[in-house]
Amino acid sequence: MTTYKPTNKKCPHCHDTFEFLEIMSHNTFSTTYWTDGRGYDALRGFNGMCKCPACSSFFWRKDAIAVKKEPYSDESFIKQRLAFINKMVHPKNQDETNSEDTYPAIQDITLPQMFDFLVSPALTSTEEEYYVRKMIWWSYNDYYRALYPHEEHYTQQEEGSPLVVLQEKNSENMKALLDLVELTSDEEILTKAELYRQLGQFDECLSLLTTCSDKYEVAKSIIYEQATNKNNYVQLLK
Repeated sequence: MTTYKPTNKKCPHCHDTFEFLEIMSHNTFSTTYWTDGRGYDALRGFNGMCKCPACSSFFWRKDAIAVKKEPYSDESFIKQRLAFINKMVHPKNQDETNSEDTYPAIQDITLPQMFDFLVSPALTSTEEEYYVRKMIWWSYNDYYRALYPHEEHYTQQEEGSPLVVLQEKNSENMKALLDLVELTSDEEILTKAELYRQLGQFDECLSLLTTCSDKYEVAKSIIYEQATNKNNYVQLLK
């Protein structure tokens, strides 16, 4: 279970104020683990990337500017919580309920927007590029995770499905991510092997797995089995 609290912060570009959600507590009871390295939870945390609704600039959640807190009082706390609950229960009434004490809610960006984030000024280092590309890969695989274990539906997608629309972009992203993975640990070896497998490069996947130790034997064996069977879909680690 994940619990959140609302916090007011400003866009680092235009300084408009918005309401962000921050995690107060989280556990991993409902988390499942997959061959791409993702610990998946339908109520997981944030991807850390935002787009300002006011100026359309991309920025990192961590760079949002904290708004100076007013002195604590029971009245202000209750007022804030009631406004937040009203937004969650009646999201269509946000414009009607906004006042000087409440602000529009801002959420982390979606998968299609992540591709735009890649070419935005917000991206300033190779480490950040690696993170964004990995989030794109994981987020694309989330569509498969939502359908699992009904793999027969993977290829029965309508023309407008994200799995179809973003397939080519995701493949190009995985190829770029391959070049960013450094083989300095078993985790990175498994990441690169899984990228090869999902790109359909099964021989490269199997060859790379021979250099991985048995520290992650379950993941290694499942990736190996799926590559041998020429299956390139993300798999649940059992």
